[in-house]
Amino acid sequence: KSPGVDGLSPAFYKEYVDILAPRLLAVYSEALETGSLPASLREALIVTILKPGKDPTRCDSYRPLSMINIDNKILAKMIAARLQPLLPRLVLPDQSGFVPGRSTGHNLRTF
Repeated sequence: KSPGVDGLSPAFYKEYVDILAPRLLAVYSEALETGSLPASLREALIVTILKPGKDPTRCDSYRPLSMINIDNKILAKMIAARLQPLLPRLVLPDQSGFVPGRSTGHNLRTF
């Protein structure tokens, strides 16, 4: 697992969880109350990765990858965990992409 823009690794967060958890909770709570994320949760470093077997001299041979800070990843996972139970009621039955247990094959059979 790579560190984010701030250079802090997942291992750092695991090592200092007792110190960091209350501070992160305060930051996340304030963001929820104000509707505004602090800069550290809005920044990313975009790097490009060469696609396997592609010509490195062509721009379309690269895939962008956003490196975000671990505090952002923690918040994203918390939100995803909260939303997961609601998704079956929010996502239409014909939505297949990015839904666990669904595939475009199901849509083709239904069609």
